Amino acid sequence: MNVLEEAIAAYQTLLGKDFCLTIGTAQREILKIKFFFLPEHFIHLSGIGKLKDLADINGTKSRKNLYRRLVTGDIEYEYIQASAFFSEIDKRLHDFVMLPQLLNNLTDSKIIIKFNPALAGTRITADFLLYRKENEAIYHLFLKEHGDGIFAPVSFFSRNSPKFLLRQTKLKILNVEILDRK
Repeated sequence: MNVLEEAIAAYQTLLGKDFCLTIGTAQREILKIKFFFLPEHFIHLSGIGKLKDLADINGTKSRKNLYRRLVTGDIEYEYIQASAFFSEIDKRLHDFVMLPQLLNNLTDSKIIIKFNPALAGTRITADFLLYRKENEAIYHLFLKEHGDGIFAPVSFFSRNSPKFLLRQTKLKILNVEILDRK
């Protein structure tokens, strides 16, 4: 199985689930949030959308349809590897395989609330930043409100630097519930 197939298999375990987090301090619960993944989120989160020199990627109007073509093997790993921009997403695809494991182990992790992109020197706009350190890497999952107090992922990657964490407001994830989506 190549890394694209592994990333897709990992991502498919997240579909159809609501991730409900209870956030607070050691003394009290402060808020609860819920987020979910949709098939079309895969294209941006995995970095596939950056492969603008590939007609099958750039020419596709529907991200959901593009995801389906990746899942069915209509667009193959060798094809995306041929992109001049593949080096920009290779690490992200490898990181993506870790995403379900990271989400299953969030209890007692930290979360940044009211993420401030100016403090991190980034253009990523997000309400929350879930992060977890594994070995030398810090995995980042940014969430933005999708409407009605429900959040969706807007970016996922790992870095060896705490750049995105410095001077931000951090709280503790007290509890994680993973529920089947209704």
